Amino acid sequence: MIISYPGISPKMHASVFVAEDAHIVGDVKIGEDGSVWFNSVVRGDVNFVRIGKGTNAQDNCVLHVTHQKHPLQLPDRHWGRSTRRCEGRALRLGGGRFGGHGGL
Repeated sequence: MIISYPGISPKMHASVFVAEDAHIVGDVKIGEDGSVWFNSVVRGDVNFVRIGKGTNAQDNCVLHVTHQKHPLQLPDRHWGRSTRRCEGRALRLGGGRFGGHGGL
C-alpha cells in the first residue's frame, strides 16, 4: 500500500517491486531495482527515507525515522534481512553492506 503523508507521496523508480502487503508512507524515495517485501513498512512520516538502487527491505522489515533529527539513508546494493527494524538515528550504511536478521 502506498500512502501519502503529510501530503507527500512516495516516489519509486518504475522497476521497483513492492509486495501487496507492504506499506510505504510519506517522504520515501526508492531507486532503480529496489524492492520492499512482504509485511514490511517504510515510514517517511516525520523525516525522509532514501533507499538506493538495487537495495531491498526483505520480509517484515520496519524502516522509519526520527522527527527533525535523523533521516534514514540506505545506499545502493544494501540488503535488509527478515524481521529487522531500522530507526533513523543518523543511520547511513555504506554501499554493498548487509544488515542481518533482527539487527540495527
